[in-house]
Amino acid sequence: MSRVLALHLKPHEATAVVVRTGGAKPAVEAACRVPLSREDAPARRGELIAAALAPWKVGRLPAVIALPRDGLLWQNFQLPPAPDEDLPSLVAMQAQRDLPLDDDGAGFDFLPLEGDAETPRRVLGVGLARTAWERLLETCTAAQIKPRHIVPEAVGWPLLVERQLSAAVEGGVAAHLGVATEPGWAAIWAAASGDVRLLRSVRLPEDGDAAVLATVLAGELRRTRLALGQIHQQAAGADVYLIADHPPLELAERLGESLGGAVRALDARQAFVVEPDVDAGEIGDWASLASLAAATATGERPALDLLNPRRPPAPPTNVRTYSLAAAAALAACALVVWQGYRNLQAPYEAAAVADAERAAIEETLPELAIAERRAALIDRWEQSAAAVLPVLSDVSTGARPQPPSAEDFAAGTDVIITRFNMVGPTLTLDGAAKDAAALQPLETRLREHGYRVDRGILNADASPVPGYGIAFSATLQRTKSTEAAP
Repeated sequence: MSRVLALHLKPHEATAVVVRTGGAKPAVEAACRVPLSREDAPARRGELIAAALAPWKVGRLPAVIALPRDGLLWQNFQLPPAPDEDLPSLVAMQAQRDLPLDDDGAGFDFLPLEGDAETPRRVLGVGLARTAWERLLETCTAAQIKPRHIVPEAVGWPLLVERQLSAAVEGGVAAHLGVATEPGWAAIWAAASGDVRLLRSVRLPEDGDAAVLATVLAGELRRTRLALGQIHQQAAGADVYLIADHPPLELAERLGESLGGAVRALDARQAFVVEPDVDAGEIGDWASLASLAAATATGERPALDLLNPRRPPAPPTNVRTYSLAAAAALAACALVVWQGYRNLQAPYEAAAVADAERAAIEETLPELAIAERRAALIDRWEQSAAAVLPVLSDVSTGARPQPPSAEDFAAGTDVIITRFNMVGPTLTLDGAAKDAAALQPLETRLREHGYRVDRGILNADASPVPGYGIAFSATLQRTKSTEAAP
């Protein structure tokens, strides 16, 4: 739940409303009028307002200040095409030339109406003269009010109608025209897709009856519809909505006759819940204020806000440049310090790696000593013994030149050596063969390896190997050295 104070400051009086949100509809929990004098100083006006609002305890409430039409400077600006980020600068230059504003542009805001980066821009500028802006801020200070927004009172009416249309029609309407009347003035606007595209404030006859008002308003609405038609294709069929302090049904009927179409009269009270003890008075006195307060409670930005205007991007300052330079210098110093630290740490890190490698090597030293002793024994044996391994290689290759897994393995001539004896250059071996025909190829292969073969006794059916029918013996004599040991 949020409570917001809305204050409409007029030269002769101030209208105050406190709105509470959090329910289905915003609730108007307090409303009053504070008589003022045009001759009073800003401090005196603020004191009178503070005294009238004291029972409400609104000192800490967010506040929105609404200003009447006749105290504001309104100006339409025609500008060349410009992107959104450049538009505030263009408007500020034009406004400083055409309007009596403060040098820093305080108290001025604008509403983009049409155009973009490719088409000419048209904007509505609204502001307060420098002295009027200073008097307004002094009045707020004396009234102990800290405004969150300062807006033209007319911008509250489009918010009110948009709220009612959103509640009545799902998704709202694509485009509509609106008119809200109060004694002496009328706010006329055109909205499309939820955004205000045109906004005007028109002076009305003080004592005009419904017929006179309908004639004046019909002419202004026709102009507004034509202007909307240039920027929105559904302007011709846009509905017209009326909120009036006059009998709304009578004025809506007369407006419809003048425009040649229906004008829908809205009851602004239906948009709010009014507390029983609130003396609401005329709806035109507080409806726009209550709508502005409800929008402020929900965080919506008003279409025009003189306190928080659309401003051009701030130019780069020397402070930012110096800050960036200082940050760059600190980064360079940090880099130098880090590099020096790394240079000092590099030898220590290399030593740590070497220590880890040495520790890993020391763990393998016992195994290495055993391997060295074995290698020494093998070396001594090779120095003193005959070249057994080359001889075994020759005999095994001669007996079986191909492994049994080979595709062209000659199974019928296979020979198995069952005993091998070597004394000097003489070798004696026993074996088994498939048949006697396998012995001749064996002898041929051994002779090719440098051995003289003397076949011994052949014993049929005496083979110790199953499947091999003949047992044989042979004596081999080396006739040349084959990879003999030194």
